[in-house]
Amino acid sequence: MGKVFKGRNYPNSPLSDATVGYSPSFTWRSILSAKDVVSKGMRWRIRNGEQVQMWYDSWLPHNFGFKPVISIPNSGPDARVKELIDEDLGAWIMEKVETLFCPMEEKNIEYSLVSEAS
Repeated sequence: MGKVFKGRNYPNSPLSDATVGYSPSFTWRSILSAKDVVSKGMRWRIRNGEQVQMWYDSWLPHNFGFKPVISIPNSGPDARVKELIDEDLGAWIMEKVETLFCPMEEKNIEYSLVSEAS
């Protein structure tokens, strides 16, 4: 069902950027009306980290708002989570994580999994 909605209503963008569009169904209008509430509880599932902005997107498990609490300026504002992932191993590069995040966030990252791309 999700693929049908995506194909008809937001084929070239993520759900977060979807709009009502032309002649929306009642179901689609209902989904969009709840989008703000749902988005507050959503977080990125990390695969390769290419699209996820390290400091602005919701991606950290067990953190309030799923975002880093403290930003340590050792990386730029447009830094991506992919910079923290060893592509060959499919694992976090903990040396980088330790230089950028506070100890609580390090543990959250260390114990979260990098998902396999599908």
